[in-house]
Amino acid sequence: MNGVKQLTNNNLVYATDSDIAELINFLIGMHDEAETLYPPYDKFLMSKFIKPIVADKLCILLKEDQKIIGAMGGVVSRWWFSHNEYLGDAFFYIDKEHRNYQNASALVKAFNDIANKKLIPCLIGTADGNDLDRKSALYEKLGFRKIGDIFANGV
Repeated sequence: MNGVKQLTNNNLVYATDSDIAELINFLIGMHDEAETLYPPYDKFLMSKFIKPIVADKLCILLKEDQKIIGAMGGVVSRWWFSHNEYLGDAFFYIDKEHRNYQNASALVKAFNDIANKKLIPCLIGTADGNDLDRKSALYEKLGFRKIGDIFANGV
């Protein structure tokens, strides 16, 4: 992906440092919309976490009129039992009024392309109970297979 790619009616771009403040405020919407009671967010910690993701070109934004309407980003990590790496998502969120298959699939495909270029697997998880069936259907339609579940106690 070089700069801007027209995959939807909106623009798909790599996040840059100048996007970080808007991205953090945008992702707070994901936090606030969750059914899960996560700990309070800290914008400073969010910024420290997101900066290397942006620097490593591991964050894709969906923009409309220069405004973020969707975002997917993650980290390259090693399997705990291997030297091999994978790209795992840290966040995937689309503004409610822009939530549709076209926008969601464009973000997921662009994120998966990052992993493919690095020749590593892409792992995408769902850490909130909202729309689980719809999210699973999206990932399966895009060629992902379910390899586990997340269970929680205390959140």
